[in-house]
Amino acid sequence: MKIVGTTKSNADDLMARVYRLNSLTRNLIATAYPNGKATTVSFYAKSIGGPECLRISLEGPFSSQTEEFNINSSWKRYEISIQNKLAVKPLKVFCTLMSSVKLHADISVFFFQCEEGLYTSSPIPPDIQLPCFAKDGEKGETRDRDIVHIENDKHNGIISSHSATVIMVAEPGPKTCQIMEDQFLTFFSLWSSKHSTEISIGISGKHGAKFVLRVHENGTDQYIESNIIGSNSKYFVCVLFDRNAITVIIDGYVAIMTNIKNCEFDKTYLGCSVLRKNDSLNGSIKSIVTYDSPLIYHRILEIYGELFPEGIPYTYEYMYRYFQYALTTDSELATFNKCIDESSFSYFIRQLDFAIPEIFNQFPPGQSFKEEDVRDWVYALLRKPEDRIHREEYSKIGRTDLTLVYAPTESEKTDGRKYHIEFKIWGRRGYKHAPSQPLKYMSENESVGVFIMIDRRASANIDHFIAIVKNNDEYPCLSIKSVPILEANLRYFVSFHKDSRYRSLRMMINIFIPIKN
Repeated sequence: MKIVGTTKSNADDLMARVYRLNSLTRNLIATAYPNGKATTVSFYAKSIGGPECLRISLEGPFSSQTEEFNINSSWKRYEISIQNKLAVKPLKVFCTLMSSVKLHADISVFFFQCEEGLYTSSPIPPDIQLPCFAKDGEKGETRDRDIVHIENDKHNGIISSHSATVIMVAEPGPKTCQIMEDQFLTFFSLWSSKHSTEISIGISGKHGAKFVLRVHENGTDQYIESNIIGSNSKYFVCVLFDRNAITVIIDGYVAIMTNIKNCEFDKTYLGCSVLRKNDSLNGSIKSIVTYDSPLIYHRILEIYGELFPEGIPYTYEYMYRYFQYALTTDSELATFNKCIDESSFSYFIRQLDFAIPEIFNQFPPGQSFKEEDVRDWVYALLRKPEDRIHREEYSKIGRTDLTLVYAPTESEKTDGRKYHIEFKIWGRRGYKHAPSQPLKYMSENESVGVFIMIDRRASANIDHFIAIVKNNDEYPCLSIKSVPILEANLRYFVSFHKDSRYRSLRMMINIFIPIKN
């Protein structure tokens, strides 16, 4: 084969060489020494005359692979792979023009690449002249991959493990069967220069092509794998940081939950890793967006629905999958299951979603009000003709502010399920012990209540609210969970408490309402 001219390539301002191939002549066009157990050869090609058939053969010491490609007058990328459990080096690449009716044909070849793995990466210039022969240990005529990153402190603000959300929509190139054991398809990585910590989310060949969160701290790697197997499809990947807890959500499903040390990430690497130069998405990134706060689960599902209108709609299965990951003990799951098995629970949640956000509209910042004012306003909103909600009398000592009673029919009202709701303003008398109030009045068959803390301080802080819930001596707090029960845009958390009276576990929905004085 010899060069007979050039033609315009499919890359801007670059010319491609035109090679003349004699018919049915086997041409050695490349030798390579790949270190892995699989290699893929790829190239762009087009014919200068009519359609042609080109046979490409890969020959290693223990195996070979041959494939024929139909080449026409338009640029197209072709690829062929070879795999062997022992070794594929030295590898020889041959090409043959499969024509018996002509002496020769002219074919232009551009961006010829030989790389480890069962799939191709993006073409990396410069173009090389064929034939090309590399020596053992040489990388060949190529250059390192591009490393693309965002300086968070200059553009989006620092991403903190305490409070942030990162969402990416991307599509890896390789199929599941093409992902080798030593490959990690990185969607994005977060790097902390101060703590030398990197968090990477990607598809790991070592873990059965599953989505994996890789945390590099103190010079060691920790892998937390999900149950979701990746492929060459478009994915919605969300990483949520909330008080040093990490939640990874893939296509709306909660896939991974873990914890890390407190740190700030000053760089975001797109489709690559700062510590591992060979890790790459080998695909396309559609979009990436960051938030400086942890989004509630329902809002994440809304964004997923906007970006993936063809995706699975929000259903109960989404919510239950979240709880399966978030609730770590059998007693927590049993308590939650007991709640959702009751038809009254969904009614109770809908009432909270309707009424509680209205507190912000009725009581704006700077206005003076008391706990009773808020209680009476919510009472007025929820009260129905069938009188399913009751307000305790002002004269009753140790009262629960509101009791919502659900009964399927009017005749069953007195035997209906009860839900106790307590309101408190931060700093008022007894506010540190107020979280016990709804728990005191739960009967044996009641499992959940609500405590609403209104914080009127200039520097309102939900962490202070969490602290007094944790320090409940009367009903010891066993765990704090960030789980999505309410669909309203509210800040809240769930706590589980031991009740020695009935030897059971109680679930409390703790809602935080910051309204400056």
